[in-house]
Amino acid sequence: MKGRAGLANERQRRKFGDSLRSVRDDLGLSQAAVGERVGVTGSAVGQWETGKIEPGRDTVFSLERALDLDAGRLSRDLGYLPPDPLDRPDVVTAIEADPRLSEQARVMLIALYRSAVLSSAESAASASATRRKRDRRS
Repeated sequence: MKGRAGLANERQRRKFGDSLRSVRDDLGLSQAAVGERVGVTGSAVGQWETGKIEPGRDTVFSLERALDLDAGRLSRDLGYLPPDPLDRPDVVTAIEADPRLSEQARVMLIALYRSAVLSSAESAASASATRRKRDRRS
């Protein structure tokens, strides 16, 4: 995975590089060992550390996971926010926020969505009960 210059500014790339070098040193890892964890060469890690290039967004997040760092520890230096699965609106919120929908359409869609969720939950419960009965017979 090649890095790209130009998405972050020079100051951000240098800050990221300094942070990465510090983390790598604290963990006692070589550039090659860090690169191996995310599928790049040690040379690429060296270029990240000097701020010549920056890793792609997904590579930064992979790097944080591979080094067992808190989400955002390195990515924020480049201006990336870590993915937050809890920071996504639910379906009802999205329906309510859509300006293209009339109030009547919102009410209908929300009712349909809630009905589908309830039906799915009931189907899953029924299937689970059927499996338990079958397993008891075996």
